[in-house]
Amino acid sequence: MGLIGEAVINPNDETLENLKSDLLGHFNSSKNISYGELKNILEKYGVETVTYKEFISDYPKEYSENIPTKIEVNMAGGFFGMVNPVTNKMRIIVIDEKFSLNIKSINRLIYTLKHENIHYIQASRKGDKKSGEYYGDSKDFEKYFVNKDEIMAFAHTIVERYMEKFNPDSFETAKKNIELFLKYDYMFDTIRKNVDDKTLNRYKKYIYLYLEQEFGL
Repeated sequence: MGLIGEAVINPNDETLENLKSDLLGHFNSSKNISYGELKNILEKYGVETVTYKEFISDYPKEYSENIPTKIEVNMAGGFFGMVNPVTNKMRIIVIDEKFSLNIKSINRLIYTLKHENIHYIQASRKGDKKSGEYYGDSKDFEKYFVNKDEIMAFAHTIVERYMEKFNPDSFETAKKNIELFLKYDYMFDTIRKNVDDKTLNRYKKYIYLYLEQEFGL
């Protein structure tokens, strides 16, 4: 049983592990993975991959509030993820066909997919394509970051970022240092500035539960 006695969705699965291995294998012969190569790899694992232009052209108008600008995509590293509300599949959207993935971006791509996998599982459990992913205005942080499905997904993303940066060797070490990480992490700082104390505590609960999950507790 976890610290809080509450279950969190485990987004880790063999498919994503195999995908990561496949991506890493491509760097043996190339410095970067081109958009075409990335698309072929991701779609082999059931992940839709499109350019921003393609995304805009086929995205349902009723979800248009959820569309980031091209500038925002570029600032985010050239790609973002979501669950396609039409196909209910995970999707990666890249800035344009000139995009290439460098080895430093692999972990971010994988934890982006894990974030979306949480949403996919949330929607599957509820039997509702419109649940899981937040399809409202993601720029309205006061609504976006209080969405319960997003709280769980972002808590996992924060833990992934923490584990990548510090790689603690035990749960005790991870638990000891996580508060310091949260104090300076830009993602958690943005969340903290836009939610109330009750919501912030829910984030922390899920963060500790995902830390437990990392160490098999």
